[in-house]
Amino acid sequence: MRTDSKGYTKKTYPSSESDCKNCPLREQCCGKVSKFKKLDESIHKPLYDKMHKKLTEHKSYHRRLVKRRSSTVEPVLGTLMNHQNMKRINNRGLAQANKHVLMAAVCYNLKK
Repeated sequence: MRTDSKGYTKKTYPSSESDCKNCPLREQCCGKVSKFKKLDESIHKPLYDKMHKKLTEHKSYHRRLVKRRSSTVEPVLGTLMNHQNMKRINNRGLAQANKHVLMAAVCYNLKK
């Protein structure tokens, strides 16, 4: 397990150089420079798979979630994008971008 640059914990599965060396698909899979393939997977993948299975098997549950999201989250995002200049963030750095989003959210809440 390792932590990536954004702070997410991931499992890494590297392939063997000897396995990839004579593979006819090596260049498509690994690229021209790399000698092996490395797959990163979130530690929460079993939960993602469980939710995906639940959404695909129970269509009524999926429709209910989509309806709830479209009535709660989507209008807020639409208002922020159209009226709070959130289509593009012109600040440099993550801290400045976070500040921009936070101020837009504060303005939205004050107006509401």
